[in-house]
Amino acid sequence: MKKLAFLISALLIILISFGQAMADDSKIEKAKELFERLVLLSHEFNADVADLYSNAAIIKDIRHYPFGESRKMTMSGKEYKAMIRKIMPLAKLRGDISTFSDVTYSSEGDNVRVKATRYSQLKNYSSPYSLLIGMDDKGDLTILEELTESRS
Repeated sequence: MKKLAFLISALLIILISFGQAMADDSKIEKAKELFERLVLLSHEFNADVADLYSNAAIIKDIRHYPFGESRKMTMSGKEYKAMIRKIMPLAKLRGDISTFSDVTYSSEGDNVRVKATRYSQLKNYSSPYSLLIGMDDKGDLTILEELTESRS
């Protein structure tokens, strides 16, 4: 009887672990789709890219200046979305495109962390890039956080 209880317990643990792995795979796949949409819209200079961000998102950038100083900037998703809509036409005129390499996806609680190396074609530099993708309070998949570094 103890042996049967042990086997049933072991089987339940395996099934729960398998179910969790499937859930992680599903949310990572959805995060990949959202990230690919972000890249596509950005390359098209489509201001609808702003809609991928939650109003409550946290946007952080560390800007490095040529004279050696750095400045940290933080803004809300709502502020960032307004900025995207305003500067997208200028980005198009300048041909300001970023490409991404070494993209990885990992579960972070209920969310997915996307990490990559971003390359600015306009300014010719690479920098770390990170997004946190998850559900907003309405249950929609969205960008909850963006962490970047940039250069002047």
